[in-house]
Amino acid sequence: MNGPTLHAALDDDMALGFSIAGVKDIYIISERDDPKGLRDWFTSRLEDREGIIVLSAAAASTLKDEIFAKRAKGSLLPVVVVLPGSGEDQIARDLIRRAIGMMPHEEGSA
Repeated sequence: MNGPTLHAALDDDMALGFSIAGVKDIYIISERDDPKGLRDWFTSRLEDREGIIVLSAAAASTLKDEIFAKRAKGSLLPVVVVLPGSGEDQIARDLIRRAIGMMPHEEGSA
């Protein structure tokens, strides 16, 4: 059974976890990158009408105009998910590790 395609634009640390989980289309963000490359990558992924695009907070910040334009058009697909920013990095990393089985679930947690 084939599900939606998962695309991700993340920093090195998060990209590793997504790669281990089997995500193949990962744009790795660094501070030295030209924002045009990320914008071109994102625009081409918007053509995937069944996909899910996962963005780090830094990527979402760079793409804020493109994300706004997508929402203003009323476009529901592909779904764009923004992962928490720097203050919430450890929580996000723990959730990702738990989701892909790299970290055991704690008693009483969902």
